[in-house]
Amino acid sequence: MRLPPILLASLSLPLVALAPSASADGVSWYGYEAGLQLAASQNKSVLIDFYADWCGPCRRMDEETYADERVVEKSECFVCVRVNGDERPDLLSHYGVDAYPTTLFLNASGIEVHRVVGFRDAEGFLLDMEKGLAGLPCVVGGEPREQSTWPLAILLFAVIAVPVAALIGLRLRARAGGRAGGR
Repeated sequence: MRLPPILLASLSLPLVALAPSASADGVSWYGYEAGLQLAASQNKSVLIDFYADWCGPCRRMDEETYADERVVEKSECFVCVRVNGDERPDLLSHYGVDAYPTTLFLNASGIEVHRVVGFRDAEGFLLDMEKGLAGLPCVVGGEPREQSTWPLAILLFAVIAVPVAALIGLRLRARAGGRAGGR
């Protein structure tokens, strides 16, 4: 059975809508709706870049930060979404964005885990990307990618060392208070 060309074209539209836009900087950018849909289906974190065409720091992010090969490589850990704020004021309002550039990092459930306002060089942005992963593994092509374990170390310190130190401090205060009150 041979399908008419118009039917073939209409069947391929959903695939085109989910395809990332090719960019000279190497980061694969998706539109907002397609990106969030893809992130949900792949259980992946989301990076949303809010920009404006007239924004100088936004252009600098494109030319320097998003062009850095380390940032391009790390961007594979996310579904990267670009939103022109002048065209999507509804999203500016929804996310409380009031300056450009603003980069949001969302977990796969759509909850914001980190926010960056203003220009960041590649070094700083790589640290922000680590924070944006919120300690979760970076999964590319179904395979976990090796990443820094420092977020896990910080989490372990916060969960174990801080409460233990607090308990020790309470015991020392209780002992000191008991001695002072008994005299």
